[in-house]
Amino acid sequence: MPSLLVPLFAYLALSQMTREYMSEAEIFIDESYFKHPDILAFGLKLGIEDRLPSLKKMMKGDENLFYILGEEKPEKMSATYLLELGKKKAAMLAELKGPGISKMIYSGTDRQQVKEVVDRMVEKFIEAVFQPFQGIGARLRDRALKRDDLLNSKLMPEYTRAKAAFESVSKTFTAASPDYQTAKHEYEIWESKVEARRQVVLAKATAVLPLKDDDPDISKITAIIVPASVAVAPFKPQKVKILAIAIIGGIALGFFFTFIMEFLDHSLREVSDVDQHIGLPVIGRIPRIKAVEQGGKQNGSQDHSQNLETRPKTTLRRWSWLGALSSKKW
Repeated sequence: MPSLLVPLFAYLALSQMTREYMSEAEIFIDESYFKHPDILAFGLKLGIEDRLPSLKKMMKGDENLFYILGEEKPEKMSATYLLELGKKKAAMLAELKGPGISKMIYSGTDRQQVKEVVDRMVEKFIEAVFQPFQGIGARLRDRALKRDDLLNSKLMPEYTRAKAAFESVSKTFTAASPDYQTAKHEYEIWESKVEARRQVVLAKATAVLPLKDDDPDISKITAIIVPASVAVAPFKPQKVKILAIAIIGGIALGFFFTFIMEFLDHSLREVSDVDQHIGLPVIGRIPRIKAVEQGGKQNGSQDHSQNLETRPKTTLRRWSWLGALSSKKW
């Protein structure tokens, strides 16, 4: 009986438990772009593994938390609300699964809301990762232009000289004069050379990292490997696992109780038990009534004494007066 009750109680308990659903998403971020010397020269490092604790903190801050949860921040927070908010924070997980691969996980009672929360977690996580690199394109271009030796040591001085000469000639001569045309032509040549070199330098600078309006082009650097989806079945409670444990435990409990009941049972079931424990001779045995009635119906010509002899097993109980009989002399 206990072996049947344990799974039954487990099933009833499971039916009362709150169902929780889980959704997850995996993001790949190509960190190789951010290992370039030109980017490292700014002291910037993507380093998701090193920055993961700060990224989690940023995502769970008041600025992002309520957006991710899809809730409005209340003006006043009760103790009950803060406790519930703490549980929601604990359910928001961000972890590394491999090189450049991050995993966002969230669980709750509403499967559709859980999926939406994970989508917003992915959005805010990517935003937090690339926040230090906002405007990196302009910084890369400025640095490249300042560090280009050909542009700064050769082209720019000649361009500055030609420009100053042209401005001086234009004040003295008319546009139709040969001196004016010569100075203008020389100025335009050096201007085109400087501009061509600038374009080369800028092209090399922007080739370091895919850019979009001076910011990292997230669409070319990141990829959603596993998008968030609506959970089909709850992950809590684990009914199959709990019921399996309950059934095994019930069987074990049944064997335990059977052993205990058998160990504590002092009933006398055989004639040998009477001889062993009491030491009295057995005068007769009383069969069960059902056995006598059944025997009479099947063999009407036979008497009940034959049924008494053929009864294979009877049960004798040790009564208190039976011990008293053993002390009397016959």
